[in-house]
Amino acid sequence: MLNCALAMWAVGAALSPLQTPTDIPTVERQGGLLTLSFPAPEGTIRVYLPDDLSAGDTISGTVIAEPKGATDPEREKNAAALAKYSITTPQTSSSDAGGYRKWQLPKFTQVTGLRFQMVSPEGKGVGELVARVQPARVASPSNMVPPDLGVLGRPFPVPGPFDGDLGNTKTTFGGLPVQPLAESPGQMICAPPTLLGKTRFGCSDGPHSTAGDVRLVTFNIQVTDPVIRVGQSTNAQIRIGGLDEMGSDPVKCVVINHNPSIVELEGGDLVPIQIEPSQVGSDGSFRKQLRITARSVGLYSLTLRGETRSQVPLGSSPPVPTAVEPDSDPPPVPFEVRLSGLPNPIRGNRPLRIVAESVRPDVQIEAALFSVRLEPNGSWETLGTDSNPEGGFSVEWDRSDYAGGTYSIRVDASGGDGQQASDQRVVTMEDPNGLPSGSMQFENRNFQRDFTQISASIVTVSDSTIRSKRNRATNLRNAAEERRRRARELEDAARAAWERAARKRSQAAALERLDRNIEDVLRNAAAQIDALVKRIEELKGALAGQGDPAAIDKAVADLQQAVDDCEKECEKRKRAVADAEKRIADLEQELENLANEVNDLFHGDGWTGNARFDKGAGIVRWGFVRDGSSGSEIANWGPKSQRVNDLRKKKNQLAKDLKKAKQDLEDAKDALADCEKECEAKKKALEDAKKAQEQKDEAAANEAKIDEAVAELDKALAELESYLDRNPDLPSDLKDKLDRLRGKFPIDSDEWEALKKEIDDFLKRKQQVEEALRKEAEAEDAKGNGDWGKANDLRGEADGLEDEARREENAASDLEAEKRRQEARAAEEAKKRDEERARAEAEQHRKCIEEFKKWIQDNIDRGILPEDALEKFENWLNEHAGKIPDLVGVIGKVLEGVSTGATGTGLANGLTALGATIFYWWAEAELKAACARLSKKIDERTKQLIALELLEQRPPKPCGVIQPKQNTSETWFYFRKGNKVLLFKITRSGGLECMGEISLR
Repeated sequence: MLNCALAMWAVGAALSPLQTPTDIPTVERQGGLLTLSFPAPEGTIRVYLPDDLSAGDTISGTVIAEPKGATDPEREKNAAALAKYSITTPQTSSSDAGGYRKWQLPKFTQVTGLRFQMVSPEGKGVGELVARVQPARVASPSNMVPPDLGVLGRPFPVPGPFDGDLGNTKTTFGGLPVQPLAESPGQMICAPPTLLGKTRFGCSDGPHSTAGDVRLVTFNIQVTDPVIRVGQSTNAQIRIGGLDEMGSDPVKCVVINHNPSIVELEGGDLVPIQIEPSQVGSDGSFRKQLRITARSVGLYSLTLRGETRSQVPLGSSPPVPTAVEPDSDPPPVPFEVRLSGLPNPIRGNRPLRIVAESVRPDVQIEAALFSVRLEPNGSWETLGTDSNPEGGFSVEWDRSDYAGGTYSIRVDASGGDGQQASDQRVVTMEDPNGLPSGSMQFENRNFQRDFTQISASIVTVSDSTIRSKRNRATNLRNAAEERRRRARELEDAARAAWERAARKRSQAAALERLDRNIEDVLRNAAAQIDALVKRIEELKGALAGQGDPAAIDKAVADLQQAVDDCEKECEKRKRAVADAEKRIADLEQELENLANEVNDLFHGDGWTGNARFDKGAGIVRWGFVRDGSSGSEIANWGPKSQRVNDLRKKKNQLAKDLKKAKQDLEDAKDALADCEKECEAKKKALEDAKKAQEQKDEAAANEAKIDEAVAELDKALAELESYLDRNPDLPSDLKDKLDRLRGKFPIDSDEWEALKKEIDDFLKRKQQVEEALRKEAEAEDAKGNGDWGKANDLRGEADGLEDEARREENAASDLEAEKRRQEARAAEEAKKRDEERARAEAEQHRKCIEEFKKWIQDNIDRGILPEDALEKFENWLNEHAGKIPDLVGVIGKVLEGVSTGATGTGLANGLTALGATIFYWWAEAELKAACARLSKKIDERTKQLIALELLEQRPPKPCGVIQPKQNTSETWFYFRKGNKVLLFKITRSGGLECMGEISLR
């Protein structure tokens, strides 16, 4: 596939791109190519390798020096210096084959990786990188399948059956030879020339070759405005060049929004694009514009993916920074969920409790859906849902109906704001009935032996290989979780920095607003107080004792009006307190009603979960899960879905309104308290003015008016002091200065000039604090932006590791499934052998029974056994068909009517011995002791003669009568199984005496 990605920033303030250190070695994977970059003062040395290194492979790569320098002489000088460096692989040797390097990867590199070291001209190691090596590859592709789309300036990977040696690989574009960059047994990677558009591609490696048309294109994604705010929009400009001479076949691609929680992409998170020839311009390019709208602060990326025959990703563009202005909302706290306490492997047959928990304690789960499937391709089955937080979110898995094997367990959870998150784990479950998965055990020992022998040649997948992949998947998941943990720490730090920045801006703005208030009051009061002070000085000087009664009366009237106005203001503020309290109650009821409506909508649509109004936090929390989307009006866009979106917007707005109403209530209460205090001061000034009126003392009346004017000023300063009390983190000297200043109130007329200077000094200091707060806010914003960007980088790495872990788990599941298929074939072969063995043994048993019947008939003919002895034996055989023959138990029936005496005793002994023998034939070691008790000693020479006779017997018979040529005086009856023979001597009376066991070896 053709991959073009654009990563963007949405942060709290403008931010420069994150800088990658340039003095350390780096690794990059792109388009099948693994690039190791070793920086040096004079430039960079790059090693190009295939990215599918596997233990045991022969691989080839190239080492290229890129000197620094603005001029040719500089570059030549630096190139000469770089030539003195060397790249070594301490674990294995490489051969320099004229323009490329070739390596044979030892098996142990699967564990250690392939280590590369840059050595300085002085012989010191100055840089080291380790390339990961996969387990030995099972097979290589059978055909060369080059992509039908390539990107200029990007690697061009060709999967196929290559030998790993670039020396015999030839590649051409448009008939022009191109030197490949790297090769493995699974692919070759080259860099296409600048031939834009349709061209002819050819490649050969030994007996394999391919040729066909490919299209080399250019692509670009640009964002019109890299600085946006939450709620604002910008455009993504998409351009693909090199599309001339398309013919009738369209080019298909898709634009992917990887971060839908950060931005909304016009057309959805996956926007398919089909480029028809009619849409291509005269310059051979296609252009399209998509709208991007910011939802929250953070890193987002767009990927343009084109479909190719080989489905090989061809790279992505580097991150580009963008910004959200400081007045935007802070980013939401990410919702993450994980499965905890899952054993692996799962043993026993008791129900298993599966638990889901939120990674962050400040964002809780509201509902959870648990599912399971058999790997690799089973269907998901719902285990249950849980929306009750008491005791944690969990489900009991009754495994009695599940066989042993590899299973994926998944939880889909919903957070309190409707956020969705999931977690998935792969576990191995042993058979609940006790047979471990992956092991084959049988009661039939011969079957077990055959199965073991056949498996050695059929089963190529080992348990250790499966365990190795699962262990690697676990290690990758652990590494991903560690990155997510660090990302969470950085996100918390960024959020805290943004909160500090917002607080400092708010403080600076509040102080500035209070500044204006104080300055307005001071400006109005200053003129009045200056005139009063001047009049008081006149009354104390030339006009001493000549007060103006009219002025005194006016002063009293003015103060009375001020008291009346103040009391009216206090009544107004009391009503404001009552209004705020009612507003809060109304908003809380609206939120309660909204939660009820959300519950009705989701529950009526088949969802599990709940919505509730959290009065303490002042928000509605809701979370719902559903088993599948079929039949859901909410999951499938419709009126209910639109209503849910409207309610989500409404609840967010109501939560903001409630928060503001609560702050308004606190402000109203503070304003009421300040008003009542101000009224008390004005009433005191009025009392002083009335006393002056009685004494006809204009100066005293003016002093009272000064007190009233100063009270107005003190009121403004009191509001500032109240704010400083609520913000103890502001510089303490500001509060100290204000306390000293207000401590001088009320003042006499001769203190006014000094007070004005002190107020002016205080306001200057406050302005310095405001400026410092703004600068600190900018620094906190920058810190938050940086931490948030690093967190997103870590989350991107975690996602990559998680994807790789999932691939390893899938590979392990595939291998396990293949192992079971192979074991099934081995078991089938072993079953065939067992059936053949059973048929052979049944035939041997039939022949032995026939011999025994013949022996019984012979003894009937001789008058030793009764006439019905054979009939009784055959009846017994019919009754016990398919069972181990208990011939000893039937002896009594066979011997009925036989007289006692030597002949009867010999016959009884013979039958007893023969019964024990047939037992031996079926049960082997269990009845050897019984035979041993009946056996008599046989001399070694006779044993040798019998053994020689049986060894020469062609074909060997399982039982019968034998008379050794060297000893014709004795006749023997034998049972033979393999190299073991049980011998019976036929007595003169027709009986059989068990003589024991001999070996033919």
